[in-house]
Amino acid sequence: MNPFKVMRTRRAGGGGIVWKGSTYGENYNNAGTVTLNYAGGFFDAANNPITPVADDLIVCFTGHAGLAGRSIAQLAPVGNVSGGFTAAHAAAFGMADSNYFTGGVHYQFVGTNTSLQIVNCGVSGDAIGVAIHVFSGVNATTVLDVASVVTQGGNTGQVNPPAITPVTAGAKIIVCGGMAGGSSSILQNPGDLSSVNGHFRNWNALSGTRKLQIAAGLKLDWTSGAFDPALWTGGSSNTTDSWGAACIALRPA
Repeated sequence: MNPFKVMRTRRAGGGGIVWKGSTYGENYNNAGTVTLNYAGGFFDAANNPITPVADDLIVCFTGHAGLAGRSIAQLAPVGNVSGGFTAAHAAAFGMADSNYFTGGVHYQFVGTNTSLQIVNCGVSGDAIGVAIHVFSGVNATTVLDVASVVTQGGNTGQVNPPAITPVTAGAKIIVCGGMAGGSSSILQNPGDLSSVNGHFRNWNALSGTRKLQIAAGLKLDWTSGAFDPALWTGGSSNTTDSWGAACIALRPA
């Protein structure tokens, strides 16, 4: 079991929604839960540790690679005090194949939580991973600007995220995707998401039998209309693999 690995982050300027930090972690071969302590769990642009505060929003993308899928509840992280996070969509996204990927996006305002756990990956040989972003300035009543959009596919591990159309000025888009396979390369930003260090958080879990690639990137300069993310590079073209992706839009306070 590997501990969460903390990433450098960069604070956005101005008002509205502000991205404060990111991190990721993995678990494989049924190795138990993995805990992220919020205190010092994220880093700013100068590589100084920061701690999310009350009313900051934690957005957690969880991906799972296995022989069978996982439900949205099974993919949910758990806060140490107030319990489960809120799912950003009704059901897990993914598709059955020899290597079965399922994913889910959850969110929660920090409140009294001081740590987060990702769930056990379930079966020896499976892998589970998370990519987490932290924001301030998100609308406390209506977190999601519009309904989240999800998609999935089989017979390949190439991630092709869906389009989303926010409606509120200042909305920020998070694009999440992952794939399961026997062999693959790390997912890469195709160029239409923010290239700022840490805005495209990618990770792989390669120690189990089923290999996992996940990433969560940011579109922070949306102004109007539909945003249709480009096909991601990396992953695989193997016919035994599968993938899934989601787009969510956060509404500013």
